[in-house]
Amino acid sequence: MIRLKSILSILFLCVAFFSQAQTFNMGNLGTISNACGGTFYDSGGPGANYGNNQHYIATFCAPPGQYITFNFTQFQLEGLFFDELLIYNGPSTASALIGDYTGTNSPGSVTSTLGGCLTFEFWSDGTFTYPGWTANILCSTTPPSNGNDCGSANPFCTGTVYTFPNTTNVPNLGTIGCLYTTPNPIWYYMQIQNGGNLGINISQSTAGGTGIDVDFILWGPFTSLASGCTSIAANTAPIVDCSYSAAATENANIVNALPGQFYIMLLTNYSNQPGNITFTNVSGSATTNCDILCNITNMTAVPTACNAGTNTYALSGAITVTNPPTSGTLTVSSSCGGSITLNAPFTSPINYTIPGIIPTGGACNVTANFSADPSCSYTKNYTAPAPCGSSALPCPQYANASTSPNVTCGGQIYYLTVPNTGCNGTISFNVVGNWGSLYPGEIHWTVTSNQTGGIIASGGNAANPAGGNFNVAVGPLNPALVGTIFTLTVYDAPYSDGFNGTGGYIAVQQPLGTNI
Repeated sequence: MIRLKSILSILFLCVAFFSQAQTFNMGNLGTISNACGGTFYDSGGPGANYGNNQHYIATFCAPPGQYITFNFTQFQLEGLFFDELLIYNGPSTASALIGDYTGTNSPGSVTSTLGGCLTFEFWSDGTFTYPGWTANILCSTTPPSNGNDCGSANPFCTGTVYTFPNTTNVPNLGTIGCLYTTPNPIWYYMQIQNGGNLGINISQSTAGGTGIDVDFILWGPFTSLASGCTSIAANTAPIVDCSYSAAATENANIVNALPGQFYIMLLTNYSNQPGNITFTNVSGSATTNCDILCNITNMTAVPTACNAGTNTYALSGAITVTNPPTSGTLTVSSSCGGSITLNAPFTSPINYTIPGIIPTGGACNVTANFSADPSCSYTKNYTAPAPCGSSALPCPQYANASTSPNVTCGGQIYYLTVPNTGCNGTISFNVVGNWGSLYPGEIHWTVTSNQTGGIIASGGNAANPAGGNFNVAVGPLNPALVGTIFTLTVYDAPYSDGFNGTGGYIAVQQPLGTNI
């Protein structure tokens, strides 16, 4: 066994070393998904020129949720496009063209922005060859810049006039749809609230009011921003409208916009001048959901001292939010127990207090979430006070409420009463038993709170055909939240004939080893 462990360790070390040193020479490589940290060369590799009359295509993809970057440290091809390297922003040559590079015009640093893939296409003629290129491959979960890639698009709505800053000095994404070039791209998305036709006026101007050329492409409909970005990256997204002109004002039109669906828009700033973009609804019966503009910018969380009389504390704070939803609820909940729900309308800052939380003295967090816009949420860490007073001592033993023999039948219901309401500590118990020696996968159970009706623990043996014993710890539970009376239900599906074979039983114990 020691020898085997040693051999495995050596193999793991070798694999790790190899993965850090991997190199890729240009060829028809298909799609490579494990290139992070590697080096990309022309077909001649690091020590030779590329060859004549070559045509190769290779796609490199980052792991899901990441972006891939190629940093070119050397680049030399035959110029005047006799030899050339084309780079596409996506998983194929059908994706948006980022650029066509020849001679010593290096791509520099190129990052995927329409997804996690870049595709390279190389052509050489039959005359001269050169040293080609060297590029380091990096992967990161950090988007290139906020709003400048599809995944971090900015929300907008057309319920009124909205003005947003444009972008400058942002790399071109290449040719996309009717947009021959895409300088200083910025992404936006909207969600349709009420269906119908929709006309959107788009204008771009300097701070002084001088018009700036604006171009756009609009895709949709999609079920979510994420699904839309995936389709755009794969060049399969339906184009709703597109315009590439010198005008500072454009009109985007959606015919029969679908309620609840998302539409994604890419805008450009051809002249690279700083300024603002304005959206205005100018025609049609469709409306957009302005709740997606919600953004929680800050949240405070201040716990009180532990109350010795109840062994509880309260958590208070304020939530700072821009464009809060006009409908729905705001739920603020602590990971250590307790929550509060507030109803619209909301005015920032929004104050909250969660009472009756059992202290642990450990790390907790509190999360705010709007029902009208689930993406508008915020989590804040805090430290709970330590338990205090005599009520922090363990609860006394819970008295028996009922007993039941270990009988072979399904659908049994056991009521477990915890009568010690004067104890303000937490409640814990164990569900123990044996699945039975025959057909153990038919048995499962739940424990529900009689106060809330919610399931607080469950178990089943479908994955273990051999049966055997089980022991599930339940708790600690806060009696202020779940009460002191619980229901244990044992199910037997599909035959309802209970435990089969020998050894089958179920019991609740508190403390462990003593049946309730």
